Amino acid sequence: MIQVYSHRISRPRLMQIIGTRACVEQTGSDRTGDYATVQLHKLPGANSSRRAVTPAGSGSSALQSRQTRSHPRSHALSNAFRYHAMIENLDNAPALIEASVAKHPATDHGGLVLDSDDLRPDSIPTTSDGISDYGIPIPEYLRRVYSYFYIKPWAIRLFERPWLVNLILWGWYRNLGNAALEALGVKLRGATIQIGCAYGDLTQRLAAQLSAAGGRLDVVDIVEGQLRNMKAKLDPKAPVRGLCMNSADLKIPDATYDRGLLFMLLHEMPQDVRAATLNEALRVIKPGGKLVIVDFAPCSRWHPLKYLWQVPLSVLEPFAPDIWTQPIEHWLPESHRDKIVAKTFYFGRFYQRIVIEV
Repeated sequence: MIQVYSHRISRPRLMQIIGTRACVEQTGSDRTGDYATVQLHKLPGANSSRRAVTPAGSGSSALQSRQTRSHPRSHALSNAFRYHAMIENLDNAPALIEASVAKHPATDHGGLVLDSDDLRPDSIPTTSDGISDYGIPIPEYLRRVYSYFYIKPWAIRLFERPWLVNLILWGWYRNLGNAALEALGVKLRGATIQIGCAYGDLTQRLAAQLSAAGGRLDVVDIVEGQLRNMKAKLDPKAPVRGLCMNSADLKIPDATYDRGLLFMLLHEMPQDVRAATLNEALRVIKPGGKLVIVDFAPCSRWHPLKYLWQVPLSVLEPFAPDIWTQPIEHWLPESHRDKIVAKTFYFGRFYQRIVIEV
């Protein structure tokens, strides 16, 4: 029996993702978070020895061998919740549990918090086509404003045209993509997160750089159709996963990635979502890593597009004018406002690239 905790997910959703009540003994909440007490059943034909986590200080070893019967619903954790451990074969469970308990012997709740370093960063479960889906609803503002640009399948097909994307960005799509990739670096080892899918070939180019260096990429988006469109553009062997999550509440552990990218995303968000997204992006990047932001900039007073583009942009992108009047630092957490190491402007201060050291 192990007690599986999730700090940031509701108990009903926890039950849903575990996927079976046959193996769940009870659920509850305490100061550690919501939890489910789960029976680890033996796989048919597997060895009879099985281990379980028992409460710390209970008078018995934190790990003890015992016998469990076979059970047809043996993959109790195979769709492991949120970013937590995906155990495809329960024969691996004792080793994972043992490693976690050994690393965290002072766990006072006597259970296993499956978000430790032992179980990441490859623990986010995805389907066979590399897309995770946590059933998270699309935010109201996104449905109201961007349904005809970003959500509806016909809209995704319409805007997935390089010439059209370049036209929308006044011929600067390629240059802005180059600026983003340059800031991320050439040899991109380790893990990278891109928050928000992007029309065009930016993700393909980033994936190629990562693949050449042995790195991997997670692309986060709240719209599953965008993730599937992104995957369709990539080589099937590209080291890229699509994670269907809300950027303002990433279901990812702290310090998971070596670097992150926000490309032409922040201007599409209300101010509270923008601030939350920046906070989450910084949270999931390791200390010493970097966050690269490419977006509109507070425009020069003399720039003709400041006046020509402001009215249509206010209609089509109602949250964008904020970016023209306030620096990005305005939405950064205070702890990172002095960690901007580079700021570069393009097209007469119409666009900007910001690099933040985490």
